[in-house]
Amino acid sequence: RDAAIEAICLEMKAASWAFPQRLYLYDPPGESFTDVKKVSSHRYYQNMKAAVFVIDPSTLDAVMSEYNRYGVEFSMQQRGAVTPEDSLGRWLISMEKDFSGIVKHASCAVVINKTDEPSFAKITGLKAGATDVMCREFLKRFDCDNLINTLESNFRKVKFFAISSVGNGGNGSAFHPEGYDELIRWLLSSI
Repeated sequence: RDAAIEAICLEMKAASWAFPQRLYLYDPPGESFTDVKKVSSHRYYQNMKAAVFVIDPSTLDAVMSEYNRYGVEFSMQQRGAVTPEDSLGRWLISMEKDFSGIVKHASCAVVINKTDEPSFAKITGLKAGATDVMCREFLKRFDCDNLINTLESNFRKVKFFAISSVGNGGNGSAFHPEGYDELIRWLLSSI
């Protein structure tokens, strides 16, 4: 939420590359977009080539209604305070005001996270590693048509991913994140 958000820097090497490549990732929380003035202070946006827009399914009222219908509690405790549509809308307004034209030339990976929540796949029908089409169908089913349209009308390229940071972990077993490889490959090929 501060103006000086630290970057995560990944240095990558491949036999076919003359030089290593660096990928800088910035992670401002969606809540920072409740104040559009804060976005303009994030000067790193002027170098943006791609965005990763993370959707916490617990912020979707239709998903939470489905959990209630089944009498199941969403076990992931941290629920975002801002809906994805509101967060995206505020961010886009600020980007156009302060960094005009940057978004239209950028790619956007849309990530549905928390798919490792124990009942998520059973209740919603979506699991980590789902295809772009399956992710879009999930979002449409849970009243996010406008969100999809907004993303597609503002970014050069958009692709949807479902990921799990835990995978089969838990109960003492090893963590096996799912869906990240495809996401990173797509981002690198889209910038």
